[in-house]
Amino acid sequence: MQWTFGWQFLVRERRTVAVGTLVPTLYLWLIDSVALSLDIWSLSDRYTVGLAIPLLKLPIEEAVFFLLTSLFVVQGIVLYVWVVDRWA
Repeated sequence: MQWTFGWQFLVRERRTVAVGTLVPTLYLWLIDSVALSLDIWSLSDRYTVGLAIPLLKLPIEEAVFFLLTSLFVVQGIVLYVWVVDRWA
């Protein structure tokens, strides 16, 4: 939905979207990997496909979840600023 209405602005602000998405995503990947390795929490093998990011040993489902969540939040904030600027 975000891309339907604001794709042109998101493309213009692609650097902001990229940095705003990648920085928290990398942080969340690292923290989640640490938590999993310290057995703070665990993920069931039954509900994962078995693929992982090798360096972090982070299941692909977790990695994609954090990436997409960060992307949607950042796009929402960028588009909010765009809408407010258009109304001002």
